[in-house]
Amino acid sequence: MFKKNKTPLLFIFACILSPAPLLAEQPNVGTVTRVMKEVYVTHEGQKEKERVAEKDAVLFLDTYQTEKGSRVKLIFKDDSLLTLGENTTMQITESVYDPSKDYRSTILKVLKGKVRALVGKTFRGSGSKFDVHTPTSVASARGTYFIVSVIEEEGTIKTIVAVLPGGGLVEVVPVLPSDIPGGPPPSSVLVTEEKFTIISEGQPPSQPALASAEFLNHLIHATAVEDKLEDWSGKLPDEDKVVPEEKGEAPALQVDSQVDADTNTDVDAGTDTDADTDTSNPVPDISDIPPLKQDTLTGVTDVELRITPECPPDIC
Repeated sequence: MFKKNKTPLLFIFACILSPAPLLAEQPNVGTVTRVMKEVYVTHEGQKEKERVAEKDAVLFLDTYQTEKGSRVKLIFKDDSLLTLGENTTMQITESVYDPSKDYRSTILKVLKGKVRALVGKTFRGSGSKFDVHTPTSVASARGTYFIVSVIEEEGTIKTIVAVLPGGGLVEVVPVLPSDIPGGPPPSSVLVTEEKFTIISEGQPPSQPALASAEFLNHLIHATAVEDKLEDWSGKLPDEDKVVPEEKGEAPALQVDSQVDADTNTDVDAGTDTDADTDTSNPVPDISDIPPLKQDTLTGVTDVELRITPECPPDIC
């Protein structure tokens, strides 16, 4: 008689009893510095989202989601700061930082909502970049300080890219349908300080235009993390119904003791800081700013542009 081979049964039994392999933790790329109300994160390979708390590690491929009325601020290892407004979904799709090679490569994907970016330091390593992808555009930072807002208006997704005072410039490329073989490359625009562009689904970016102080202040307020944010006396405009003015002079923004500092307008390697500059729209005088307040969690000095106390009737 032949002996029965028990190896397959033992192997199957062992597999059943063996615990499932733990998911490999992604690299730590930063830290959560401030949280307002309910904010959640989904780590790569996990289905369940987790509540975010201050001092949490920011991991590569994390997806952050803010709820109504919530905000979150993140600081990356290269000292870049991100602030997410309410109802925002953002994923960190690439984050490489190698100071020994003077190199940084960051790609963020914003599916909806608002993200304010203060890009830190200067990196001259070949291929260094800081890009923000949305459903309709790719914004490549050639400066330091800008806001990306993704909205839906009458069923059409639109992206607004606005560069704040002292923010250098941002190159914006549209995401166009890929069913045009051999077609010309999508045209890009350079957005300089205190200007904005709108990129509608399937369309090229609008020509950069001066933004009103009221509109810029609205975007800043919508991405501000403050303990008493709900006590702000002004009425916010409905973003889904707001289309910024494309003509007219933009009055200078007022400044208070909360503008994100450490704004280095140097750029990553291979960029042209003189492109599309507008000397007729100077940066506001900030010589009277009070002493800067230091973040107790990170030691980073953090200042923000003041929100105008009242929203004009033509916007609200």
